Amino acid sequence: MLHRSKYKRIYLPIMLTLLVIVVSLMIPLSMSQETTKRIHVMVTQPSIANLLKNVLGEDIVVECLIPPGADPHEYEPSLSELLKNIEEADIIVTSGPGHLAIEDRIIELKSQGYFNKPVLTINDYKNYGLKILKVHGKENYHGIAFSYNGSRAILMATVDTLSTLFPSIEEKLRWQTVGYLKALYVLSETARNSLGNYRIALYSPVLQYAISDLNITIQKIFLDDPDQQITQKILENIKEDYTEKVYDLLIITDVDLKKNPKIEDFLQLNGIRYVKINVLGKTSLEIYAELSRISSTYENCFEVV
Repeated sequence: MLHRSKYKRIYLPIMLTLLVIVVSLMIPLSMSQETTKRIHVMVTQPSIANLLKNVLGEDIVVECLIPPGADPHEYEPSLSELLKNIEEADIIVTSGPGHLAIEDRIIELKSQGYFNKPVLTINDYKNYGLKILKVHGKENYHGIAFSYNGSRAILMATVDTLSTLFPSIEEKLRWQTVGYLKALYVLSETARNSLGNYRIALYSPVLQYAISDLNITIQKIFLDDPDQQITQKILENIKEDYTEKVYDLLIITDVDLKKNPKIEDFLQLNGIRYVKINVLGKTSLEIYAELSRISSTYENCFEVV
């Protein structure tokens, strides 16, 4: 457990830097009178919704199609409900295709001519530099919005699309995006320094993109998917690899604990060094801030608080 007096020396300078960058760059520009209605962005991923809400500003309504508490992988609204939400949207931002059922349904409906509005997908983000990572040979679509490059690709694709539809707000959106990305870069550099002395393993692929963007080698990812049920064999691998020094710090998230809440008991019982990073409801900026608080100074810490 980190002592607050210690991590403040790391954390407060980071936040002061953030404040200077964000305040100086996110200059409020009034929306043109040409825009007579509020712009609606519909999103299929809660993590992407959090990102866009924090960057696009109050003039744009960002709504997530997944209700709070619903499983994104299982949620499928009725056709009439889905089309009603789509009708209200100016653009739709997804993490698909091939990730969530609702995203594949939206893409199918557009191909069938039910609507003709922009739908952003992974293919659009690839055009802005996103590279899809794999876990044990399988493409990973988890946590893209938690990373620097993922955030940048999603933001740039969204801002370019909105700017085409609503040219009067382009300048404001670009200032806000630049401000966010500069602040995110500062924090990512701090996080890289904080984690650079560790041999990192991940319990699940939730933070694979965030850590990989720091140019830090991930020694092991134990689960293929955060929803995967843990087995005795996986627990044995976690313990054995730590004993054999394959890794010396395991990163888990609150997403992992929702599926396997007792994993912390196992790690503490076996003396496995770990940190827990909260990602639910967080932006990439907040996640890199948490990662920045990890330091080799704290040899006996179990988690970041």
